[in-house]
Amino acid sequence: MKRLITSLAVAIVLVSGLAGCGAEERDQLKSQVADLQQQLATTKSDLAKKETELSTFRNDLSAKDSELTDLRTKLQTAEAAQTQLDAANTELTQVKTERDTLATELDTLKKKKKK
Repeated sequence: MKRLITSLAVAIVLVSGLAGCGAEERDQLKSQVADLQQQLATTKSDLAKKETELSTFRNDLSAKDSELTDLRTKLQTAEAAQTQLDAANTELTQVKTERDTLATELDTLKKKKKK
């Protein structure tokens, strides 16, 4: 955009200066204006390509952001399940310990009863 404004300003200065120039100078200035117009067209084309590329990158970023959100949700679910599993394992260990203690006590009582 800045190049566009600069190019147009140069073109205006060149065209306004044509009134006091000779034929050779006028042709040279016309050539310079034509070159500047070509540069402007190339710049506009490049800008359009970059805007398309930027749009593609933004769409990709949006898709990746959505994917990241989904993965975070899955991670939270997995962490909650892991917490529940850890609690269940702790409870299972306590139950097994209590069972073993009760089994030992039962064996002791059976031995006393046999005597």
